[in-house]
Amino acid sequence: MKGKSEIIFLFALIATTLLISLNVSAIDFLISPSINNETQSNQVVKCEWIPTSDYVGANITWFNGSQIFAPASGYTLENQTYLDDSYTRRDEVWTCAVNITDGIDYVAKNTTIIIKNSDPSNFLIFNYSNGINLGNTTKLYEDLETILLLNASDYDNDELSYGIYFNNILNSMVTNDLFTWTPTKDDVGIHNISFYAIDDYEGSETFKMFVTVIEVNDDPYFTNLANFTVNESQNFTYTLTVADEEEDYPIIFELLDQDGLPLQITTLSDTTAKLFFTRETNYSDVGNYTVTLKITDNRSGEKTVDMGIEIVTINHAPTINYIEDKAATQGDSYSFIINASEQGEDNDTLTFAVNPIGCIFPNPWTDITVTSDHSSNASVQVNAASLNNTHLACNFINISLSDGKETDWVNITLDLININDPPVIYNISNHPLNTLTDLDNLSIYAQTRFTYYINSTDIDYYVNGSESWNFTLNDSRIPISTEFANGQYMGLMDFTPDQSMIGNYSLKLTVTDLGGLTATKDFQLSILNNSAPYFLDLNLSFTCNEDENCFINFTEKNQPFDNEGDNITLTLNDTSVFSILQNSFINKTYNQSYVNNYTLQITLEDDKRASTTYLIEISIQNVNDVPIVTTENITSRIVSTYPFIYQFQHYDQDESLVPPYYINQDIKFYSNDTVHLNISESGLVNFTPTDDLIGNYSVNITIFDYLGANSSKIFNITIYPKKSGPLIRNVTPHSIPISFDWLAILPADNFTNINISENSTILFNVTVQQEEIEEPAAFSWLYDGETEYVAIGSTSYSKYFGFTESGIHTLQLYTNNSFYGSDTFTWNLNISNINRAPEMINPPPSLIINQTLTDSFYLFGTSDEPVFYDPDEDLDENDVISVNSGEAENLIFGIKNISDSSILDITFADGKITFTPKATGLVYVWYNISDGDKNYTMTNYVVYNVTYTPEGNDVVQIPVTRPRDNPVYYQVEVEKIINLDILTPSSVTTYMNNTVEIPIKIENTGNETLNMINLYASSNMSDLEFKFDDETIDMLIPKESFDTKLTITSFNTHGSYNVNIFANVSNPKFSDKAVVLVSSSEKSKGDETATNTKITFASDLLSSNSQCLELNEALEEIRNGLGVSIDYVTAASMLDDIIETCRYLTSTKEAIQEKPDMIIIDINRFIANKTLLYSVISIISILFLSLGYAVYYSNKKID
Repeated sequence: MKGKSEIIFLFALIATTLLISLNVSAIDFLISPSINNETQSNQVVKCEWIPTSDYVGANITWFNGSQIFAPASGYTLENQTYLDDSYTRRDEVWTCAVNITDGIDYVAKNTTIIIKNSDPSNFLIFNYSNGINLGNTTKLYEDLETILLLNASDYDNDELSYGIYFNNILNSMVTNDLFTWTPTKDDVGIHNISFYAIDDYEGSETFKMFVTVIEVNDDPYFTNLANFTVNESQNFTYTLTVADEEEDYPIIFELLDQDGLPLQITTLSDTTAKLFFTRETNYSDVGNYTVTLKITDNRSGEKTVDMGIEIVTINHAPTINYIEDKAATQGDSYSFIINASEQGEDNDTLTFAVNPIGCIFPNPWTDITVTSDHSSNASVQVNAASLNNTHLACNFINISLSDGKETDWVNITLDLININDPPVIYNISNHPLNTLTDLDNLSIYAQTRFTYYINSTDIDYYVNGSESWNFTLNDSRIPISTEFANGQYMGLMDFTPDQSMIGNYSLKLTVTDLGGLTATKDFQLSILNNSAPYFLDLNLSFTCNEDENCFINFTEKNQPFDNEGDNITLTLNDTSVFSILQNSFINKTYNQSYVNNYTLQITLEDDKRASTTYLIEISIQNVNDVPIVTTENITSRIVSTYPFIYQFQHYDQDESLVPPYYINQDIKFYSNDTVHLNISESGLVNFTPTDDLIGNYSVNITIFDYLGANSSKIFNITIYPKKSGPLIRNVTPHSIPISFDWLAILPADNFTNINISENSTILFNVTVQQEEIEEPAAFSWLYDGETEYVAIGSTSYSKYFGFTESGIHTLQLYTNNSFYGSDTFTWNLNISNINRAPEMINPPPSLIINQTLTDSFYLFGTSDEPVFYDPDEDLDENDVISVNSGEAENLIFGIKNISDSSILDITFADGKITFTPKATGLVYVWYNISDGDKNYTMTNYVVYNVTYTPEGNDVVQIPVTRPRDNPVYYQVEVEKIINLDILTPSSVTTYMNNTVEIPIKIENTGNETLNMINLYASSNMSDLEFKFDDETIDMLIPKESFDTKLTITSFNTHGSYNVNIFANVSNPKFSDKAVVLVSSSEKSKGDETATNTKITFASDLLSSNSQCLELNEALEEIRNGLGVSIDYVTAASMLDDIIETCRYLTSTKEAIQEKPDMIIIDINRFIANKTLLYSVISIISILFLSLGYAVYYSNKKID
């Protein structure tokens, strides 16, 4: 045994020595492994290092993420290794692990790189129509649309976008990978165009092409040619106007085919000609014609066009050809013939009508008989069985003829002979001036005016218009006259009988007409006794004073009297000033405005309307008024050594008198103290008090008029001593740059210059020094000379400078007090402009587009409210940006994003936005607007539903690719395929208080763009709430995917349940559904139901995860002891521990599975780590020594 122990100890010593000897190697890196950080996915990855001189080789291990990449790993004798670009992809993380050796020792280090995006490459341009590679030069022709196919490859298979740098080529656009350009005359020449291709990671490739635009002679064209409609018999003249883009003038005009029309063409100028008829057209020319015109420029460019001319028939007016003319006498049977015709072939129905002109009687010419109804020779007969006075009165007639569209007419006077008829007298006369109305009941009074118009007519007056009547009475005591009024002759009895005419009269009225025929009427007239009232006393002149009561009693002073005892009514002819009260007197006080002399008529009238009128005079006399001083107090302060000027005010009512009653009042002021208040006779105080007058005084001011009338008022005055100040001592802000500290001001420093900006509020403040007085100083702030703010006692002013105030301005402070002290200070302001970003004030309307639509930038098709607005460009401040007024010159409109430009083309030009449909479908557009400095981009899209369908089949491009070669495109007709996949976990197990999060990927696996995808979720469990991080996807292009997350909140739900996830596509119509199984366990305090549920959940969890099978024993113990040795609260806690442990084991296994397999290089990596190696060697050495010593000691003890 002794020998064995010694051998063991010796072995331990030798092993320790060998292990220690491993620590003395000198192999190491002089420069650690490194890789170029900018290495792209299409480049070889080079890993290089520099070792020490004893280097013999290295073990190389490449990691893609955490996985070993064996094809590139191995042993090398070089100090560099390469990873072929065929193995790498963008955004992959590659690690180069280098374990160098000198044959004995190993040292390991690594370096990591993220593979960069590869720029697009192999940029080529093809002629779209024939597929020819154009290289970097091509020729285009003016006015001919050219489409170029832009084609570049991308190593990372990114989708490429194409465009033009600094695109100033009008009439061109890049849509997807197509460049379309229709050059105009202005584009003729050589253009250097820089195309670019850019991928999703901003990698780009540029292709420069020299494009030569060759001029093409354009044909001249008509600028105003149109088809015309001409009426027959109308002269036709039309000026033709042409233009030629190259201005190859003059233009030759030719009439190639006049199609039988009497047409001729005459050149007027280089660009105009006259086309005209050589005669009037007629009915035979009616029809449609096609005229052929030709124009030719001086380079033989020509155009032939057809012009349509339609000659339409017109209605032919009928004509009255003949009216039978014959005489007839009143009482005869009478008729006359009317003949008419109509030209052309109208065949209209002709209508005749006869109407009297200027006749007050009903139309007597209505008996009309048609004798011929053909429009070419129509005839009627007008009949009257017996001519009466109405026929004769209505013999001036209008005969009209109508075909329903046009009318012919003639006015004639029928030759009808009148037989004279006697006049007629009527008993009743309702003339408005009549005293009575009934001729058979006339009773009147003496001294009362009697008026009666006799009502009489004669039918002959209406027949010949020259009839007249003469009225006579058989008693010359009753006057009568013949009057002509209101279009007829009347007899008038108009007189005032006196007492001598009292009595009864038997009268015969005779009316004689111009032909000597008469009518008579017997009637009675009774004149009854009566006398007019009168004044017994004639007091006809009265006087009143202004401002005193004016009382005039006519009953007392004049004593009105009527002999018959009738009631008497007093009236004045002018009641604007004077009114008689109670039929007796005037009682009123008149002020100075009524001063005047008045002449009036006063009338006394009795019950029978007998009256007497007198002239009276009333005089309102002026009474001198005392002048008064209206100044209440002297409002200005009187300070010694300062001039004091003050005007006293007065009032004298007499100064308001008008001529001829006006008298100069000669107002004069006097003061009883001319030392302390020196006043002139006009009331003006103007003096400078001296210091010896300081004090308080009472002064009596007296005012006199020209008659000496006067009044006085006492004024208490104070003459104050002079006070110093106010003086501005400190100001803020000040200086450039602006400072808000206090700046001390010397008397000569009364201004400062500062720079500020628009949309800012600045607080201006000062400190003021003044001798203490009874009231604070006043502060007036003037902006550009205009007073803006006045304050008493406040030394600060906060002013806002708006967005329209940039430029040079001044703000001046003027401060003063009532002691006439003052000071000023001025801020010279340089206000800089603040640019405001454009804004959207109304969302653009969504539109249905079925044709090209053009409208203002700001209206976008249908809205009557502006969409975009920039307040800085609104020059007239009317809240609208007007293109015509130049307000949009600095604004740039554009499209930030458009879902599918192959459906709708949107362009901006000349203040207009134009929508041009190209295919049918929904298009989503995000607009932006910039003012050159700031911009606004819409966050929400505008939807355009394009219902216009272009002609032809849908053509798409199918790339046929070879690895690393440029794709070759073929045009094929394909069927559109819709395919949308919802990718989610098939089942989810969650253990949280009330939420679960499910990752979801929405992928477009078809070949058509999907627009407006809406997500929603449902379940058979009602106690769930669903929320998507993003529930709306605006657009998914083919092969594109979208990641989101569904959060489910369950307040009381546990166990397992299904969640249905739906995705609905608006355009094209499509939907997809995915089902997710969710298993959940809800934490609780341990009631029986919840604990049993949790046991079931834990059992399912353990059985579905092999890592957790060992926990089934603990779960079984809980089942067996539940309710016996284990309460529900304890069981719930134990179940929580089992579930958490299983989750840990599951996650640990998953983590281990994600690590790279280390079996191949564990020893090398272990040796390469010196610190770890030395530690392990030391521990092993100690173990071996201890073991050897223990064996040796034990054997020795046994011995």
